[in-house]
Amino acid sequence: PDPNGARKSATLKGAAAAGRIAVLETLRASRTISKPQHAELLGLLKGGDTYDSSTFTPEHLAFKAAHNEVLVALTEYCRGGGGEAEPKIFVLDGADGLST
Repeated sequence: PDPNGARKSATLKGAAAAGRIAVLETLRASRTISKPQHAELLGLLKGGDTYDSSTFTPEHLAFKAAHNEVLVALTEYCRGGGGEAEPKIFVLDGADGLST
């Protein structure tokens, strides 16, 4: 078995599902979604989070870790710059809670 092939396949499958969910969510938001499309959306959402950090290369994991460090630094800057004691920030986080 080719672990890189499996990783690539899982990544592509997840990206395809995420893309389709985005299209269907747009249709739902604009109230133009059909009943079959709505059923498809619900089925895709039942599959849970398609985010899988186990498919990341070591280089991408390092990039994500650096990205998280920047987010922490930005939050600290907001606290010290006369901002709120607990700044309100919005992040997108994977199911593992490790990546933003």
